[in-house]
Amino acid sequence: MKQIVLGFIFLISTEHAWSEQITLPIGEQTRNSALDFPQRGLNKEQLHNQFGEPEKKYPAMGDPGISAWAYPEFITYLERELVLHSVVKQKSSSEDSE
Repeated sequence: MKQIVLGFIFLISTEHAWSEQITLPIGEQTRNSALDFPQRGLNKEQLHNQFGEPEKKYPAMGDPGISAWAYPEFITYLERELVLHSVVKQKSSSEDSE
C-alpha cells in the first residue's frame, strides 16, 4: 500500500512539472520591449500628434477618471488629459492560432 501511495504522489508531482507555465509580469514586458512608448506626462494632443489616432478609445472610469487608448502594439492609460503608463498589448488566442 505504501508503494501505491508513493507512486501516486510521484505521478501527481511529475504531472505538475509537465504543465509548468512561465509568465512574465506586464511591467517586465514593457521594460524589455523595443517599442517606442509615449512618455509619462504627455497630454492627449501630444499623444495624438506623436502616435496618431488609436484603434480604440476606452472611456474614463473612476475618480480621477482613467481612460485608455489602444494602439496596435500597446495600450496607453491616461488620467484626465495626461499619459500615466503604457503596456505591451497582449496577443489574443485567435492571433496565436493564425
